[in-house]
Amino acid sequence: MVQDGLKHAVDKEVAFRRGIPCNLLGLPGGFRPKVGGATANAADLSTTVRARAAELIGMLTSHLQEETSVQTYSKDFIASSFHLMATARSPRCKRADAAEVGFSCEGPMPSLKDTVVLCWPDHTYLFEGCDEEDQRWAFVYHSLNNPRDTHMVASADGQECKPSGVKFPVPFRGALKELFFPPGRTVKASELATSSDEDRQCILTTLWAEGLIRVVL
Repeated sequence: MVQDGLKHAVDKEVAFRRGIPCNLLGLPGGFRPKVGGATANAADLSTTVRARAAELIGMLTSHLQEETSVQTYSKDFIASSFHLMATARSPRCKRADAAEVGFSCEGPMPSLKDTVVLCWPDHTYLFEGCDEEDQRWAFVYHSLNNPRDTHMVASADGQECKPSGVKFPVPFRGALKELFFPPGRTVKASELATSSDEDRQCILTTLWAEGLIRVVL
């Protein structure tokens, strides 16, 4: 967030692009800048620099774009992280140790009579934003399909890594949040906050097909 804000500030504010005055530190053979009509000493310079830094930091706050930055870094994290618990890249996530830990994303497709839970909250991210056509959607990104062979490795063609995921109409966000927060929460499918059973079933089927939710048996 701070990095993006600083880039935006440098682009928009001349104050962030000003150079350092020659011989600011009063190097041997140079001159010492004057502060208030008197020759500056080290203490004066320190005070001046601190005051200037405080001024720039104060200006920087107006350039912090919290929502955009958090979304950008969260998407990058999901796209770059490796889903250690997934043993195969497939539409249905699986775990070799599912029997040991008593946890799996395998199972029947959920229906409205079922209770469901989000399988991988640490590897799944929900946010609202715009697509390439500037249309707003509720996006669900995950790292289940991230390949091991390119984990933390820059692509040869320099293209940006993009996370796997699906998008839903914005009105679905309330129901999605019920599944996401707090992590590990079980939800009765019939009580998801949408306007119709068709919408509820759409959410269930889509997330299940991605390997993100399971029926609580």
